[in-house]
Amino acid sequence: MISNNKKEMQEKINKLVAELDVFLLEKNMEGLDEYLKTFDIKQEPDLLVCVLRNTFMKSDELKEWRRLLSKVETELRSRNMNPEILLRGL
Repeated sequence: MISNNKKEMQEKINKLVAELDVFLLEKNMEGLDEYLKTFDIKQEPDLLVCVLRNTFMKSDELKEWRRLLSKVETELRSRNMNPEILLRGL
């Protein structure tokens, strides 16, 4: 049985991935760029990593992607987390 916290996090991740998929499937890079620009970096670390990993394949087409990566790295450090480990490969 999955704990409530894990289940809630999985639901949040599923929702985030579904939101990102709308932009990606419609090839709406302008809309996705705006989404990334306004993405709340005070969310759970799992969601921060999720948004970056799920948009990485289009990072060259997104003006805001590198800015978000930088903001997330700073945010993770401020939480005493290691962005080099959490964001490895990005």
